[in-house]
Amino acid sequence: MKRVVRTAFILTFTAIATLMVGPDLMLPLHPYSSFGISVDPHGTIKSVDAVTVAAGLHVGDRVELERLQPFDRARYMGVVPQGLVMRLPLASGRTITVRAHTQRRSTLDNITDLFAVLALLTFIAVAAALVLLRPMPATWAFYGFAYSFCSYGALVKAVSPQLLIGIMILMALAGAISPAAFVSFALRFPDVKLKPVALWAERVLLFAVTPAIAAWGMYQLLGYIIAGGPAPAWIRPGNLHNTLTDAIYAAGVAILIVRYATADSANRNRLRWVVAAFTVAFLPFLTEQFIWSATSVFPGAATMNLAQACEVFAPIALAYTVLKHRLFDVRFVVSRALMYAGMMSLSIGALALIDWGFGRWISASRFTLFAELALALVLGAGLSMTQRKIEVFLNSVVFRTQTLALQGLRRFAQETGPDRRSLAFAQPNT
Repeated sequence: MKRVVRTAFILTFTAIATLMVGPDLMLPLHPYSSFGISVDPHGTIKSVDAVTVAAGLHVGDRVELERLQPFDRARYMGVVPQGLVMRLPLASGRTITVRAHTQRRSTLDNITDLFAVLALLTFIAVAAALVLLRPMPATWAFYGFAYSFCSYGALVKAVSPQLLIGIMILMALAGAISPAAFVSFALRFPDVKLKPVALWAERVLLFAVTPAIAAWGMYQLLGYIIAGGPAPAWIRPGNLHNTLTDAIYAAGVAILIVRYATADSANRNRLRWVVAAFTVAFLPFLTEQFIWSATSVFPGAATMNLAQACEVFAPIALAYTVLKHRLFDVRFVVSRALMYAGMMSLSIGALALIDWGFGRWISASRFTLFAELALALVLGAGLSMTQRKIEVFLNSVVFRTQTLALQGLRRFAQETGPDRRSLAFAQPNT
């Protein structure tokens, strides 16, 4: 049952990220619309295009955020449906009516957009595949780290303001988890057993610092949308991370470098590709974000697309390392997963037929409610028992050779461990 829940969880959230990013493949054919402005967290206009200048809005004007409606606050500085009209109250006392218009895109913007979207889709797909193939702390951490980079899309935000607020909440939570997940990945890859001090630090980071960051981000977000406070740092242009998350990311980078510098030759070969690829993947993105943060001016679609496209090197290098150094038997894991999924599908189909057949008979009964509850309990128990039986069958029959080999390796490791060797050598000869 744990495997089913894990698979459903990964597939659900991966599908959400895919639905958020995937539609941007249509940007060359359907460019997004906006009001053509960029603002600082307090509503001061930093840049404005010619169409909005003609409407009377200029650089230096300040929008009174507290006078906007909550849904308008959530989307007035981002992607909106084409033709949307919004009235912006200014601190000068004027009220400017602006209309959303299509943003012009160059051929370079369109080409780089395809590279960026395909890179992000590859990123989340590889991260999800690693968790499904080998669910261990390092792969889970990489998935949590990857999600915040792959949960941002442009076109999906123009659907409705309610959906936009939901996306903002998801981004806040993913952004809070990502730094701690990166540190956990840096500590554990490929399958390191942490020492007590490192394990304690990881738990504090995951279960104390991360919830605090998430709670503060939600407080800022809801305070901005509901009460018109300053825009949260993680959604204002160019400032995707506050000081604390930047420090956590820096700690993860330092851990990777220290581990590489102090590792033996075997582990250094495994870490070499990861360290190099992460540098190539995220240095352009972080540099572009720093410049955007310092100037509050959007650097351009092509520049951002190229920086995001570089991120694909991280999952590719990780997958290459796993395959090259055979960190786990991919063929065995895939074969077992496919067999398990197929047998579980057949079992669920059989239980569904039973449910349908008994459901028709129960519907004519005088005790319909009690009969349906009893049937639900029986089917639930049957599904749980079937899952256990399938797992036992696969281990004892289909993959018996591999299972026995793994059990033999575990016994060998236990019998030849350092404690047992020391005890053996300490025994007097008889």
